Amino acid sequence: MIQILGYIFLASLVSCGLFLGDHYTYGDFLNEFIDNNFIETFGTFVGLNITAVIFLLGQLVSIKEKFERSGIAFKNTIEEIKDNTYFQIGCFFLSLIFLTFRPDTNKTDPSLSLNIGYYVVNHIVIMFFILALISIIEIIRATFKLHKLI
Repeated sequence: MIQILGYIFLASLVSCGLFLGDHYTYGDFLNEFIDNNFIETFGTFVGLNITAVIFLLGQLVSIKEKFERSGIAFKNTIEEIKDNTYFQIGCFFLSLIFLTFRPDTNKTDPSLSLNIGYYVVNHIVIMFFILALISIIEIIRATFKLHKLI
């Protein structure tokens, strides 16, 4: 529980830094990315990762059969991979929901104070994207732990 709270805090700090940097340097990349390419990018990202996880779980089943007699268990690795995959899918759907109900921006005055709802939702959506990246890192770490064990 503490680890996920730490990841959420880290993702929130990075997302906030990205948005403040983008806003105060008069860039508009993140807003344009979220408006035009975010869902496609995130959906592709999650879809490719699920494909890789399915392949990895297939390999784990065959490895598990080889090492089952020696007492090596893969339960924790499989649970971590499963939990992180569900977490990524959840982040994707929550991002989709937040973007669906995101308020419009005031085009005449793009200040933070007048568009706080718009920027908060963008911050949350980028935070979900960063958390999904962290969950991929966790899947890779679980795989490397498994590799060391074998």
